[in-house]
Amino acid sequence: MIAKGVLTITLCSDLCAGSGYAYAGVIDSDICYDDFGLPYIPAKRLKGCMRESAQSILYDFISQEDVDKLFGAAGEKSCGLLAINNARITNYDKIVEELKALKKNGSEVVAYSSQQEILNQFTQIKAQTSIDENGVADDNTLRYTRVVKQYSPITNKPLVFETEITLMQATTDLEEILKKIALATRNIGMHRNRGMGSVTCKLVFDKEIEENTIKSSAIENKKTQEESQWVVLSYQLKNSQPLMLGSNDDQASETCIRGQRVLGVLAGTYLASKETSAQDQTFVDLFLAGQAIFTNLVPYKNGQAYYPAPLFLNQLKKTKKIVNTQFSYTGDANEEYDPSNGNQPKKLKGKYVFFDDKNRADIAEVEQTMIYHHSHYKKNADGVEGILYTQSAVQENQCYTGQVYVKEQYASVVKDLLEKSEFCFGRSRSAQYGKCVLLNKIENKNIEKVFFNGKKGQTVMVTLLSDGIFQSTKGTGYSIYYDDLQKAVAEELGIEADQTEQEKFHSMIQTKELNGYQTMWNLHKQTVPAVAAGSVFVYRLQSDIKITKRFIGEKNLEGYGQICIFDLNTMQYRVENSTDDNKKNTEKKTNEQMQIVIKEEAVKKLVINNLVESIKEKLKLKAAKEATKEKLRLSATTIGKATLMVQQSLEENRNNRDQAFCSFAARIKAVKREAERTELQTKVLSLIAKNQGEEWVLDEKKIEAYSIRKTTISKLVISKIRLQY
Repeated sequence: MIAKGVLTITLCSDLCAGSGYAYAGVIDSDICYDDFGLPYIPAKRLKGCMRESAQSILYDFISQEDVDKLFGAAGEKSCGLLAINNARITNYDKIVEELKALKKNGSEVVAYSSQQEILNQFTQIKAQTSIDENGVADDNTLRYTRVVKQYSPITNKPLVFETEITLMQATTDLEEILKKIALATRNIGMHRNRGMGSVTCKLVFDKEIEENTIKSSAIENKKTQEESQWVVLSYQLKNSQPLMLGSNDDQASETCIRGQRVLGVLAGTYLASKETSAQDQTFVDLFLAGQAIFTNLVPYKNGQAYYPAPLFLNQLKKTKKIVNTQFSYTGDANEEYDPSNGNQPKKLKGKYVFFDDKNRADIAEVEQTMIYHHSHYKKNADGVEGILYTQSAVQENQCYTGQVYVKEQYASVVKDLLEKSEFCFGRSRSAQYGKCVLLNKIENKNIEKVFFNGKKGQTVMVTLLSDGIFQSTKGTGYSIYYDDLQKAVAEELGIEADQTEQEKFHSMIQTKELNGYQTMWNLHKQTVPAVAAGSVFVYRLQSDIKITKRFIGEKNLEGYGQICIFDLNTMQYRVENSTDDNKKNTEKKTNEQMQIVIKEEAVKKLVINNLVESIKEKLKLKAAKEATKEKLRLSATTIGKATLMVQQSLEENRNNRDQAFCSFAARIKAVKREAERTELQTKVLSLIAKNQGEEWVLDEKKIEAYSIRKTTISKLVISKIRLQY
């Protein structure tokens, strides 16, 4: 049984769940926040804090066996029964949906709902420094830390984060243990011993999910497996969390989701269902016998699938134009396609391409992000426990598409599995990473039996859309040798080729090593030599041929060896960019502003707060400009003397206002420096007097305007001088 619950985290002080990022001279330690400026607590951080709390109450309420069961045992690759997501603020989904709508609208309100404006409401920057034994700040120790404020700008109450927790193989005892661990978790993030990161946590299990019931396959169908027609199920996924997909580099991530990962998820969903086992004929046919083929999930953009860039497509270094290197520049094309003068073609390494039969292409890259983590248990080179390490991951909210080629009798089973599976891929999928959600409806289409019709004399190019694994034609195991591969591909597709065509066009092959990790056995998989996706094999057909295979080589079940076939006779050196055509056909948007209706109260509160702060800043700026228009160019000494003049004039003539003013005017007239004397007369005396020849006389209208009768001349003049200074 699977239990799902909600963990509520209430701030009791400011919080800094550090992201590892810093901005030189501005912020030394930053927090985690999303593209909308909303702070969150990373799931790995939260899970680590909960494990520490579990260790603190060890043997009082729980045993070490329970801790290992929930969080996983040290030294093992398999994760525990507990899965947790990033903790977000209350009503996060509704707030994000409203903010997205505001950005699409393009109105002036967008300026008050930007990432930085929203972030400033939830956070503040704190400064701290180190003090020596004499109470003096040490040199070069000033640090700035961004922290999440304890109180929410929306409700003015302590800020609350929420996250969903999933407990696999749940029992009542495990649920109670996990609730106690949540209550024991009282500190999260940095500077816990300095009053920050104090929280209260509460876990409530709100629902239990019974095992799925998978639709039984139509075994009673009269058609045999050999007679059954193949169909293709197309589907799209979006990664709601970053993806860390294992590769040859432990710190890097692959950018596509391999078919074997999809196979593993669906197989797990099948086995977790009621009355199913690995001995079922359906399970054997789908996941072992090759009655289903799971392709790699590749980037999905503008309704098109983008596959690894084929080696014959290059991009010119300077002009960024796409060219087909099977052909040469003849000079009749646009000069932007001229590869001379340092504008040489470069491989599209790590990029994905949409390429159609109209000789048009578009390039896409998978966005990646660098994520920082801190481990208390690992040791650095000096043997000190606790190291900071980085990992690259596929950024969240990117769309992928894939297909499942399956025998018609099993199509309903696979579709049911796709709809009921919880897609989590790669490392750390129980915390912070790997979660994907199904988009749109699953499309079910029949496929044509003939994949490619080839004519005699035609030159074709077989391109790998995914990595390929090939056996040597000599029976010596896996092969990555050029001649051997050229022959193996031709034999598998039934191609009779004319080798003389190799003088004009050429095959392009890139090799790699495939490896992996078997979690159940805690062992590395066998390293297998393979041909990388994007490699091409060129053949000149000696006879007509109908090609039916869409996959070649070994391990097609896991998506290896997917191909497409191009006709080189219809290609040319110059490749058009399909995005240019889209721009030409796109209608220009009108500048009419749409009326905005903000439904979510939380977003309305945030926008109003930002609007008020903006108005305050504008008023301050306006006041500052007004004050500087008539700024006195007097030194502090002169202003001090003028203040003393006012005080002395009032002391000498307490009961006679006019005589006090005349005394003050005479003192100003006695100032030796002409510039200062003129400045005092025009900027100070002119406030309450007017110039008549060489004398200054009180102006009753000005006095009335400044309410002189309700205040003293001393206070007015002194305050004016100090304000303008």
